[in-house]
Amino acid sequence: MSYSKGLGLRMSRNKLRVDPNDGSPVMEYRIEGGTVERRAFGNPQERGTLAARWERLTREQLASHLVANTVVAYWLCRRLGLDWLLRAIGERPEAEFLADTVEVTQSAVA
Repeated sequence: MSYSKGLGLRMSRNKLRVDPNDGSPVMEYRIEGGTVERRAFGNPQERGTLAARWERLTREQLASHLVANTVVAYWLCRRLGLDWLLRAIGERPEAEFLADTVEVTQSAVA
């Protein structure tokens, strides 16, 4: 499956820029301080500037990307892992994740 079909993508270590190439706003995403943020560039004059403000994605927005299997969800899974994304949207409680981590660590030592 091609996640970038028809999209202009630019990635760096902690940033992803998605240009739909259809006149809609360019979206830029970043991982900052353990959160995911985005900003939109509505017109071509804004695209090369820092005028747009960063906004933190909510749990619902993260879940929407995951359910829709977007390029943003793919990028987040590659950068942070599926477990991180599931915890961020509240689908996997922290205690359960920690228990699994301890179990895996103990079996690797044995």
